[in-house]
Amino acid sequence: MNKIKLIPEVKVGDILTSVTIVISLVSILISWSIDRDLRRTQEVDKIRKAAAATFAKLERASEISLSIFELAQHYYVEAAEIIAKESSDKSMELSVMKARDFLWKSLNSTRDDIRKAWYDEEIDTGYEQLLSYYPVIRNIYRKTIKNMRNTEDEMLKELLSRTETDIMMSINKGEQFQTALLGNKLRKTSAEIRTKYSGELNSLLYEILSFLTKIIEADNSYLLNRKQPMIEESSIIKGEKI
Repeated sequence: MNKIKLIPEVKVGDILTSVTIVISLVSILISWSIDRDLRRTQEVDKIRKAAAATFAKLERASEISLSIFELAQHYYVEAAEIIAKESSDKSMELSVMKARDFLWKSLNSTRDDIRKAWYDEEIDTGYEQLLSYYPVIRNIYRKTIKNMRNTEDEMLKELLSRTETDIMMSINKGEQFQTALLGNKLRKTSAEIRTKYSGELNSLLYEILSFLTKIIEADNSYLLNRKQPMIEESSIIKGEKI
């Protein structure tokens, strides 16, 4: 007796259905992969933008602080003119003291304007965009700003002291006062102090700007894993390097 073999009937519709399911699954996987990559790209872009914004705030803080030297240029001219104008009516000593007082008042007022500019431009909180990604930035940033302020105070003291000396030594008995000589001397002193102060600011900012640069230039996987850029945070916070 012959055995009867049953051959299942394969319908074209069933094949198409199976193929459609496979294609759909592949499409879903591809779409999911694209979405995941897009989300990752958006995430690292946010991190880089936050680091760049923090970097820009610190550079702006330095720029604002250094502006005192540009703003002071016309004070030097006016201080010299005060001596030239009033020395004929008053004693030379009194006119010199008036010029000194004018310069001191003007420089201190300019420093106050600089501090106000820091406040208006939210320099003190310039780290906030990066904080959720790298919490360590808060201590590093705040310590840097504190050190910048302290250095600025020392710079202003030196500027006031040395320009006072320039003014007091600008008069010699028996010699006619020369406005241009005093103006040039004040500008020379200011330029020397600016060069020194600019170098100090660069030193203060070096570590934190290096920290931020490493974040900005890091590859995506590095940022997605939230790896801390190499930085001696403890020494920065203690003020040993800045």
